Amino acid sequence: MPFPHLSLARLAACLSLALAASSSLLAQTGGSGPTAPYPSRTPGPAVAPATPSGAATAPSAPKTGICAQARPGNIPEMICQDEGLRALDQSMNDFYAQARRKVGDEQPPMLAVEQSKWRHQRDSCWKASDRLDCVQASYHHRIVELQARYRLVESIGPITYLCDDNPPARVVVDYFKTEPPSLIARQGDSTVLMLAAPSASGARYTGTNESLWEHQGETAIRWGFGAPERKCMKQPEAAASAAST
Repeated sequence: MPFPHLSLARLAACLSLALAASSSLLAQTGGSGPTAPYPSRTPGPAVAPATPSGAATAPSAPKTGICAQARPGNIPEMICQDEGLRALDQSMNDFYAQARRKVGDEQPPMLAVEQSKWRHQRDSCWKASDRLDCVQASYHHRIVELQARYRLVESIGPITYLCDDNPPARVVVDYFKTEPPSLIARQGDSTVLMLAAPSASGARYTGTNESLWEHQGETAIRWGFGAPERKCMKQPEAAASAAST
């Protein structure tokens, strides 16, 4: 190659210029390396932290009362899911507690037996065509029964009626300020609960197979399935008191 010494001289000169420029740049930047670019000022989408798939969830509160008895399709489940029925259940429980305090250590514990039978009857409402109406009626009747049988509300009586039997049958009645109004009637060893029923005139009370109707100063009492209605007269209080002593 012609004039090789010139090419080498030019190459050496270029290298010297490059080294000088690099030294000058390092001196201006304090000898640091390349700087990082500025961060973007446009915020990215907010992303909520993912919940680990294996993370434990907070346990639900344990069910109590009627809801603890709930099973798919049964009556307690229906009550648990209905605010009005839950209120009726609480009201009944309150009166039941009052009755328990009143009877104390009753032997045999008839109150507990009665309550168990009532729960069975209430739960059989699943067979009714209108379950809601059946359950409501069951609660209303039980509340009145607790109030009357265990005298948890005000009462009037006892009032004695003499009926036209031979000899005259005596029916002793206590009236209770329940809702609806109710009475407990006793004839011999038999005791029945009757609730006020709609009547065109006078006051009418009905039980399972019994009825009492006061109308225009007269009283008619039916006692037992298929029994005839008897005319009865209210015995004066003084005579009734003497008969009971």
